[in-house]
Amino acid sequence: MIRKAAAIAASVLVMLTACMVSPTPSLAHDPGIWTKTDGVNEITPALTEGTGAFVDDEASEFIHEVQSWGDPNFLTAQDALDWVNTNIAYVEDLASYGVAEAWANPEQTLNWGGDSEDLAFLLTSLLKWHTDEVDIGEGDLVYAVCGFLLPPVDGFHAWVFWYDASEVAWHQLDPTSGEMDGTSYPSLGTLWLNDEYVFGFLPEYYPGPLPPIAG
Repeated sequence: MIRKAAAIAASVLVMLTACMVSPTPSLAHDPGIWTKTDGVNEITPALTEGTGAFVDDEASEFIHEVQSWGDPNFLTAQDALDWVNTNIAYVEDLASYGVAEAWANPEQTLNWGGDSEDLAFLLTSLLKWHTDEVDIGEGDLVYAVCGFLLPPVDGFHAWVFWYDASEVAWHQLDPTSGEMDGTSYPSLGTLWLNDEYVFGFLPEYYPGPLPPIAG
């Protein structure tokens, strides 16, 4: 009996030790969803954390290397765009999260789908970290861009810009429509963001520019 009890105690100790050294993995930047409602706006504070200026330092809450990404890298930017457009469902925030407006990180969008800015954040992340054609080390740049579109296509929309340094050319990618270098989106202000920078102006999502100094 004593030996049996000792064996059981040893087994429990091994299990507890395994739990301590192998914690349950969690998604980046938990909880991974930032909402905007009449009473609470979590998106603007996330964009302007640590600063009240017109230019913030980074937006890694929304754009970062995708955790637990099991698929191999995409060869081209077009491949990444086609994959997001084909495999990730467009879902309104109200259906996914029960609020009119929510911004989600890439892991949440892979799990639940998302609307235009969620798809744009996911595509930006996949282009920057998981696409062979995009070479940040050689000067490529990738940004998610948000804006309020002008008529006849009113409303909030988000897409992606990729600067290909090897071609000295900008490319526009829209994961919602699946188009690359297609429709141009004139808008009332735009907000550009990635894991390193946030700049621009987007009404209701980012503080307005500072008033001009007299003289």
